[in-house]
Amino acid sequence: MGTFRFLLALSVALSHFGTVWGYHIMNARMAVQCFYMISGFLISFVLSQKYDASTADGRRLFYSNRALRIFVPYWSFCLIILGIHALIYLTLGIRFGVDTAFVQYWSEMTLVTRVYVLFSNIIILTHEWSMWLVYESGAMIPVWDSLSHSPHLSSFQIIPQAWSVSLELMFYAIAPFLVRRHWLTLLAVIVATYVLRSVALAYGLNGSGFVYRFFPIEIGLFLAGMLSHRVYAYVTSRTVIRSSVSLSISAALIALVLVQQFVDSLDNHKFYILVVVALPALFEVSRRLRLDRWLGELSYPIYLVHLSVLSFGQIIAAAAIGSIDRSFLTLAVVAGTVLLSIAYVHWIDGPFERWRQQRRAVSVKPDRPSGTLSKLQRAASAMQPTMATAHLGSA
Repeated sequence: MGTFRFLLALSVALSHFGTVWGYHIMNARMAVQCFYMISGFLISFVLSQKYDASTADGRRLFYSNRALRIFVPYWSFCLIILGIHALIYLTLGIRFGVDTAFVQYWSEMTLVTRVYVLFSNIIILTHEWSMWLVYESGAMIPVWDSLSHSPHLSSFQIIPQAWSVSLELMFYAIAPFLVRRHWLTLLAVIVATYVLRSVALAYGLNGSGFVYRFFPIEIGLFLAGMLSHRVYAYVTSRTVIRSSVSLSISAALIALVLVQQFVDSLDNHKFYILVVVALPALFEVSRRLRLDRWLGELSYPIYLVHLSVLSFGQIIAAAAIGSIDRSFLTLAVVAGTVLLSIAYVHWIDGPFERWRQQRRAVSVKPDRPSGTLSKLQRAASAMQPTMATAHLGSA
């Protein structure tokens, strides 16, 4: 699952960087929606094995740990990004991105607009509203699709691609209550979301806001991941999944991801059926292979920082080199993004994550044999779900 998440994160990054001589791994919209399913699987796993979602204390610890996992990296990168903006301005005299947007438009913003911009930047929630709100003379006006408007509200967001994390947070809020629902209930909700998706498309609501950013529709993909975990739990309670089987299924899915851009039939929701089927095998591979888990840990930092690395890379390249082949620039910013993510995971996220894991020990369900419990704890700890998603057109 870690390798899969890593490739999805790179697909998202390449959707903004540009292709490498025509290659971009996978459709970024599909990468986003695959992450929804992964999140559903992993959250279902940790809620069923590590927290007692039926109690207020269990839910409280789940929420607090999720908040720490999401907000500490997010706020860390916000500070880093703002710091680099300040450094570039002081050394090169250049303003760009969110820096330029705030300097140019802050004075004319209404109080409501200022509150929204600050709230979405700090709390993340409502990031995706920028797809249905347009900025006009300091005010915000609701529309069906804001992509063609300028300046786009996402221009005022430090990490504009965090709209997908907003959807994650909404899912986390209701996940402890969903995990106890009958599988037929979850299946009925999934069907309902696809009906809603079809109705939206039939009425011309085909902008990116409704295609993969509207939570009432996208929740079906999160629930598909939860059902996949139900199947995994049922199978593993009765037998052992052989390593050769999980490796073969995982390798087949990774191969499909690597060629997805060349196969038109893979560019639709039918591909998600393959993902849901493969998630248990992907999880088993991550549980057994440390390298796979490590690659997965890079996905969230890659997601958070890739757009800023692109902006900084373009500024530095223009100042130091001048004209450069776009594919070479893309390779350079991909490498810079991955290296920065490795550094963050090693020096910041690793120590913090060890402390965060210790907080969960008190909420683990006590009715499991200690050996099995320890094994499950280690697996869940290594694969805590955080999204790395695309911000197409705005991220």
